[in-house]
Amino acid sequence: MSNEITTTEQEKPKMTPEEYQVILQGLSLAHIHLRECKFSAKPETMGTDTALKVLWEAEASFQDLGDGLIIIDHRYDLKGRSKNADVVKVRAQYRVALLSKEPFTEEFFNIYKRNLLLHTWPYLRELVSSMTARAGLTQFTLPMSVVR
Repeated sequence: MSNEITTTEQEKPKMTPEEYQVILQGLSLAHIHLRECKFSAKPETMGTDTALKVLWEAEASFQDLGDGLIIIDHRYDLKGRSKNADVVKVRAQYRVALLSKEPFTEEFFNIYKRNLLLHTWPYLRELVSSMTARAGLTQFTLPMSVVR
């Protein structure tokens, strides 16, 4: 009997902090645009409860278009809930364009997307604040920053 462990798939080496830093230093932000937005509000379901519980999820994917142009789509799904119901629902997708001097790999992106909130969260925060005010809801402001 052998003590060797064999695998059918070759394991990919993990990216070192130094390798990550080289790619990161070669990135520059070209632009951030709102690509899609869906908003609904039901202020009548709020009742006397003025504090809403915020639930949200984020998802991101990227495309390498060549010549160093990287396109990232970052989507948020957010709900503001009172005790009894969803008062606000927001789906917003931002398109982030980056210029990269180094190859932009899936392995790099899996780490980088954790920091993507730093770029897109302020835009979502402003969008939610503006839209909820227009819908007649009082003081629905997301936190300044968020850590996941």
